Amino acid sequence: VEEEDSIQYESPRVIPGKFYFAEHFDDRDAFGKKWVKSQAKKDNTADEIAKYDGVWEVEAPQRPILKQDLGLVLKSKAKHAAIASRLTKPFVFTDKPLVVQYEVTLQEGQECGGAYIKLLSAGKETTDLSQFQDKTPYTIMFGPDKCGNDIKLHFIFRHVNPLNGTITEKHCRKS
Repeated sequence: VEEEDSIQYESPRVIPGKFYFAEHFDDRDAFGKKWVKSQAKKDNTADEIAKYDGVWEVEAPQRPILKQDLGLVLKSKAKHAAIASRLTKPFVFTDKPLVVQYEVTLQEGQECGGAYIKLLSAGKETTDLSQFQDKTPYTIMFGPDKCGNDIKLHFIFRHVNPLNGTITEKHCRKS
């Protein structure tokens, strides 16, 4: 039996064009070319806390399981943070099912905030990813959210009515 510290991470092979998006955070140089850190300001919030100025890094986790395995790490506490990347091509929901998989490790627990992903909606509001913020239109939002004793796992689907343009949010019910 091999010792855990001798198991080496191997980057999965991704066949170009087969997936709409795949990210393993194992190429620090490619990270800056693919990902856009938000520089937006949160609306209706005091200037000193309105900025999305959380610090993101690609690095090994605090408690690594595999040698050379890297991940996206939010380095700052109590700051607004958002980061975005584009799909390789637009996803049309009428063509085939969408499968989303992501892994989150809360290295120092979670005090107050969310660790969710959003599939942004197409449109002029999502053209400039550096302005990605909480009000940016999305189609799907998924992930944990916690503040104090209020702990949630969000799954929200936003649907635009093709007849009148109204937006309806469908929330996964608590079990």
